[in-house]
Amino acid sequence: MNRPRGIYFILIWFFLSFAMQMKPFFQIVKMGFSSKRKQLHNNLKDLFAPADAKEVLRSVGVSPLARAEDLSLESWYRLYQRLNNGRT
Repeated sequence: MNRPRGIYFILIWFFLSFAMQMKPFFQIVKMGFSSKRKQLHNNLKDLFAPADAKEVLRSVGVSPLARAEDLSLESWYRLYQRLNNGRT
C-alpha cells in the first residue's frame, strides 16, 4: 500500500511542535514534585521567595499549604499560565 509521506511529515511536525510547547508546563510539574512530602511553595523556591510562592498559589486558587499531589491537572495548568504571564 502506497501511503503519502506528506501526512506522516505533518503528523510528526504537529506532535513535535505540541511537545515543545508543553515542555515548560512539564518542567513546572516536575519542579513541584521534586521533593517528596514538601509543600508546593517550598518546591517552587527556585522561582520565588517562599512568601511570593504562597501568593502565586493563592492567586490561582491553590492553598499555600498544598502539596504537589493535591493539585488537579486544571490547577497545574492555571499555575503554569500564571508563571507564563497568561500565555498558553
